[in-house]
Amino acid sequence: MTQLEAIVQRYYGDRPVIQRIDDALRAAGVDPQSPSYRDLWPFDQLHSRGIVATREQAQRAGLQAGMYVLDLGCGLGGSSRYLAAECGYRVEAIDLTPNFVEAARTLTARCGLAERIEFRQANAIALPFLDRTFDHVWSYAVTMNIADKEGLGRELARVLKPRGRFWKTTSCVRARIFQRRDRRFESCLLRQ
Repeated sequence: MTQLEAIVQRYYGDRPVIQRIDDALRAAGVDPQSPSYRDLWPFDQLHSRGIVATREQAQRAGLQAGMYVLDLGCGLGGSSRYLAAECGYRVEAIDLTPNFVEAARTLTARCGLAERIEFRQANAIALPFLDRTFDHVWSYAVTMNIADKEGLGRELARVLKPRGRFWKTTSCVRARIFQRRDRRFESCLLRQ
């Protein structure tokens, strides 16, 4: 484990995620043991604008029926559940934080989608998948946190099928620094 992985896992890893979501579901009048995936939307979209933004990204991403999608940096699995349930895609999802991966698995099983989504704890620059596996890689508010843009680009190019697509949404305050990194990252993707 790298020092950065340890920092990320320490920062996010000690939070009682499931208990907090269970409490919020109860407060909303929902049985936490059997919520629908839609019941989770107020709690499982770890990015600004929540499910509205997830829907918009899915519409813009050009995904097509039957695609095999990798959700890179899945957090609690909200986008993964949306893609599987609302769009019908088969989804693999990774996150660096074991606590989030376990919560994603638990929530997904509770709403009956466990057979359509596989969650793994993994690093985006060392993906545990075979070459040319995915039709599409989806990433929402994640890549700005990955310093090794070239390594990320190489991994994405490796796991995408020929003509596969990568769609990311990211935000950043220090735009100049990340624009240079993104150019290297995009250059690496194009070379593969």
